[in-house]
Amino acid sequence: MTVRDSVSPRKPHTGRKPRREGSAGSDLKTGKIPEALRLIGYDDEMLDRQYQVLRIILRKQQEQGVPVPFKDIESQIRVEANNRSVVRPQIYRWLTSLEKDGYLSVDRFSKPHRYSATVETLAAALSEARTRALVSLERERMRLVSDIQNLYVNRDLGNNESEDPDFSRLARDTIELITGVRQRTVVRFAEGLEQINRLIDSEVYSTVRKGDVLRLSTGQRGIDLVTAEQHTKAVRRLAYKGAIFRVLLSRNFDTNDRIGRLIVDTYRSLIQDSLDVSLRRRTRPEETYQMVARNSDRVVLMVSDEPVAATFIPRFINQELVDDAIASFDAEFAIATDVTTGASDWRVKA
Repeated sequence: MTVRDSVSPRKPHTGRKPRREGSAGSDLKTGKIPEALRLIGYDDEMLDRQYQVLRIILRKQQEQGVPVPFKDIESQIRVEANNRSVVRPQIYRWLTSLEKDGYLSVDRFSKPHRYSATVETLAAALSEARTRALVSLERERMRLVSDIQNLYVNRDLGNNESEDPDFSRLARDTIELITGVRQRTVVRFAEGLEQINRLIDSEVYSTVRKGDVLRLSTGQRGIDLVTAEQHTKAVRRLAYKGAIFRVLLSRNFDTNDRIGRLIVDTYRSLIQDSLDVSLRRRTRPEETYQMVARNSDRVVLMVSDEPVAATFIPRFINQELVDDAIASFDAEFAIATDVTTGASDWRVKA
């Protein structure tokens, strides 16, 4: 009978769709299996050896119906090596590694020893390797999170509006670490709104920690929509970080125009979120300091309207001026009108 005339044996009908040939190796071809094995601890070179030895054992075991002796494994490895040098100790090391990891079992009661692998042994070994890999990856994840937090020295990872790292502060801390000498802050001067905002950011906002009290007193002159948006963004970021805000507006500050509504609505939403912020309007016609202060130790004071200019003064430079500015602010704030609710029950906290 020729090949053309031969009759193929009829397969029994099982009601299941026939499995496409080669589908078993589809994951292997697409790299899913090797990638998964790499993640649980096997490099490419090790995978090649493990695949080869396991494949030989599984095929020989299927053909013979019994565990496979070493000589059969060695013989097949040499055949597949195409006469390349494969030393016996190396084969023993591969088998020992597979046994140690649980991928095969060894019958040492028989002479010579016989090797076998089953679905159960492979599943158990892969499960243990996966568990070890997950534990290792979790440790690495925690280490990376810690590294990120160390790099973002001012970042609150629980806050969606986290700030970028303050490299000026990081530089000062680095100098202190290297020299053992704390870098003393000096008086700084800024002219123009852009430079003043940078001064406030670097000397006040970047130093804020949870529980710090920020006092702001301002008039409406010079505040445009961009400046108001920058202010509200900074207030949100720092309030969610745990800062306490006390803001005092000038008596004639218009809270009904677009800029005023933006500021008032921002503070109202923060109050609704149970954050410690207050927005008030002066009741006295005369106005004293316009400033931004953190606690009682650093203040940015407005010193000129034309041109607009400000100076940063640490308390140790001019204690009397800083203390007077803080005291004047607290006195005015205590009798000011709450713009968000109309109440006036402010308590001095710092």
